[in-house]
Amino acid sequence: MNIPSDTNLASRTLPWRAGMRLLAYLGGGNWLRSTAWRPPDGPQRLPADWLGICVAATDDPAGDAYTIDRLHDLGLRLVRMDFAPGSRNSPQQRLLDKLLAADFQVCLHLVQPREAARRMAHDDAIRGQWRAFINEVLDAWGARLECIEVGATCNRRKWSGHNLNGLLAAWQIAWDAAKERGVSIIGPNVTDFEPLY
Repeated sequence: MNIPSDTNLASRTLPWRAGMRLLAYLGGGNWLRSTAWRPPDGPQRLPADWLGICVAATDDPAGDAYTIDRLHDLGLRLVRMDFAPGSRNSPQQRLLDKLLAADFQVCLHLVQPREAARRMAHDDAIRGQWRAFINEVLDAWGARLECIEVGATCNRRKWSGHNLNGLLAAWQIAWDAAKERGVSIIGPNVTDFEPLY
């Protein structure tokens, strides 16, 4: 499979656009204020549909009930969790099933292994494995998920392994599968970023 030609266009134009926004931000000077990186003081109200709590399973199934109880205590109904090819038949799948059974809205962040992500742009076999994983997850849980999240921001290469072309290839595969099933897709990695500092 060849990466679509618009992927190459994106790899040329996105860095330029991002660079221009960075220059505008730096030129604005707000980042020089001593409070620029701090949230407002005092208690903060979170909207009911706030996407900001990531959950993960423990080996002990009792941890699932504890996690769900704390989510109820916080009044949160929308959670995010990572799910990788090795997550099938694992504690992570066990927690996912319990969250869905308890009517939580789950944003499932589909994560590619680092080495696979590194080779995504140029390896047909890796793209095939990613496609199979996406299809398997969406066939099993897609209709019950709030959304899926795909990828990591490119400045997280040291974590994710993706370069821009690999990320766009992973995204295209997930987009096609999600669209076919009517599942919402967000990303790349809207819930995490690496600040300039």
